[in-house]
Amino acid sequence: MISIRLSEREYAATRAMYTSFGARNVSDFVRIVVQRAITGSVVSDPAVATVIREFDLRLNLLEQRVSTLAGQNHSDNRTDPRSLT
Repeated sequence: MISIRLSEREYAATRAMYTSFGARNVSDFVRIVVQRAITGSVVSDPAVATVIREFDLRLNLLEQRVSTLAGQNHSDNRTDPRSLT
């Protein structure tokens, strides 16, 4: 874990632009920027970030649905008399 200090102007600019990089918050944005600096990646196309965000949201929704269905299946098996044999 690291801490950094930003001026009020730098922090305001960071808050204003973090979503355009596909970040969920300032911390996520800084992590993305550091990762890009380390890997040499300069991809900052907002369209790509939007696609990734949408994919992430859809994946989260899918995970929630699978969990819900798995929970329903688990509770159905407990009450289904066929599962007792």
